Order: sequence, then C-alpha cells, then structure tokens
Amino acid sequence: MRMLKTIAMSLMLLFTTNAYADKPILDVYIASGNSGASWVEGNMIRDGLERIGYDSQVIWTKNCANTVKHVAKGGARPGFIFHSVGKQLRNEQKGCNLEVNEDTFIMPMYSRLQTMCVRSDSGFTSFDDFIKGKDKITVATTNTLPGGADTYKALSDQTGKRFVRVDYDGQKKLTAGLLGGDTDMMYSSYRKAEFGNPELNCFTTSANKEINGLPTMKSLFPNWKLSTMGTFKFFRAIELPADRFAEVRAALGKVILEDPKFGPYVSNAKMVPGTEYTTEEALATYRATYDLWKN
Repeated sequence: MRMLKTIAMSLMLLFTTNAYADKPILDVYIASGNSGASWVEGNMIRDGLERIGYDSQVIWTKNCANTVKHVAKGGARPGFIFHSVGKQLRNEQKGCNLEVNEDTFIMPMYSRLQTMCVRSDSGFTSFDDFIKGKDKITVATTNTLPGGADTYKALSDQTGKRFVRVDYDGQKKLTAGLLGGDTDMMYSSYRKAEFGNPELNCFTTSANKEINGLPTMKSLFPNWKLSTMGTFKFFRAIELPADRFAEVRAALGKVILEDPKFGPYVSNAKMVPGTEYTTEEALATYRATYDLWKN
C-alpha cells in the first residue's frame, strides 16, 4: 500500500512538473517595497498571468540596484519590471539606469490622470470665480513633482495672481493639507480617493477630453506644461527575447483589459489602459513624459 501511494505521488508530481514546464515563463520583477501600489499591482498581474496559462513568479528585488545585480548574476528568468517615468528618473538620480528604448520597452501599463481640486465647502462655481479677490493661491503638491518653485509660474502669468507651491510627502498628507485648510487647492493624481471623496470638488483633469464632465486642464491653462501631465507606468523587459515581445504584449493586454481583478482596478480608477496606445504612440508618450518630468 505504501509503495502504491509513493508511485501515485511520483506520477502526480511528474504530471504536474511536465504541465508546469509547458507553460511560457514570464516573471514580474517588483523593485519597490512590499506594501505600496506597485506591490499590489505586481501581484495582481502575476495572478492574472497565471490565470491565462503562464508560469509567472513575483521576483521581489526591492529596488533598481538589486534588480541589476540579480540579472548580472545570470540565470534570471524572462519577465519585466514596471514603474512610472517619475520613478525611473529618481532611480537614475541614484545612479541606477535600466535603459528604456525600442529593444526594452514592452508597453504601457496605464496612464493616471492629474486633477485639481478644492474643498467642497469652498463655494466653487468656476476657476475664475474661485481666484477672484485673491492675491495668492496656495497649491498642495506632492514633493516628487518636478518644477520646484516655478511649477505654477504659467498660472501666475496667465491670471495675474500669485500661485504658491506647498509640498507634502505623499498623497494622503497632500489631501489632508487641503481639507485642513492649510492650502487653497491641490494638484494631484486623479484617483477614486479624489473623485469619490465628498469633501473634495475636483474641477478638471489632464485628459485630452472631458472625463466625468470635467473640462481639460489644457482648456483652462493652455500655456502650462503640466496641464497634460500624468503618471505613465510602463513595462520594461528583463531577459526577454525579442521574438516574445508580441506574445507578451498580447498577454499583458489581456490582463489589463479582461482580468477579473486587474481590469476593474484600472477602469474603476478612470485610468487610461496601456492597450489604448499603439507601440509607436506608447514610445512617443513615454519620451514626452520623460522630458516633461526631467525638465
């Protein structure tokens, strides 16, 4: 009886191993902490890839430098790393550059819009009415946004009012600063936490068309370079052969659009899915966003 059980277990292991070996390998490299959005996104994508027949593992490298070391050791399985353009630039400032070009850029994950919001109890009817009678308008801003003290200069030039940047460490503190009355308005990511918050009145987005009936920032501030800015997250190949790029784009597109977990994560947050871009458009958007963040 014991021998029969041993044989049965061996056969089960053999069949499982063979089935697993037949699956295409595509690992998800997460170069960040294990508690933020990237950790959640990476695990959701891994689960989505497994659901459509991939052998996919999360490779937690924690940061860019460790990712480079992991690959340099040899034996790294094919996969991808993902992050925003802003994160890429911060990595480069630390001396870690995983080059992005036609040979390594896979596709966008999503583009998250930016928004401007005021408090719901501010009596906001229009931007022009809101700034009327004010000499200075303070704007809550995440401290990772490029531009420094000149971030809102174009708004000052356009309106004749003095727009002042007030930095906060993270989105939650930024929102708390506005709701606490420390600033007049905020410039931030457009997420459910913003458009679904009854204490906030978000009145515009950085989209190229109306979203939720809101006018575009470009129509309000035509000369402000951040009016079309967004968080552009993309997939960058790790040890992925060139002849697999088309297959991997199709697989990731399926996860982004159709996966029961990741699909709603993108659509419910009003983010633009990466599948909206052709490869040429995606690379052009990446380069434009990179230049915008860098300058």
